[in-house]
Amino acid sequence: MNTHLPDGLTILNKVESLGKDYFLFHGEIAPGVKRYMLGHKWHDGKLEEYISPSYCVCKQEFMSHPMPEVEFEKWLDQYIINKI
Repeated sequence: MNTHLPDGLTILNKVESLGKDYFLFHGEIAPGVKRYMLGHKWHDGKLEEYISPSYCVCKQEFMSHPMPEVEFEKWLDQYIINKI
């Protein structure tokens, strides 16, 4: 089992490595205070559900609660390792 992720990957690169059904939701809730969450799109795989390559008319769920960057990245690394 691979328990190490390549160095130098950004959070966005890590989310993209999970596949097109995952997305990064992030926002600044106050000046300088950012929060991140991992989302997952559920669909039936029908082509007509995709309005564009990155936009799908489907159900979404959030895989995490809003977290600061450092905490989220640690959580995301563990999530990816568990999926491998």
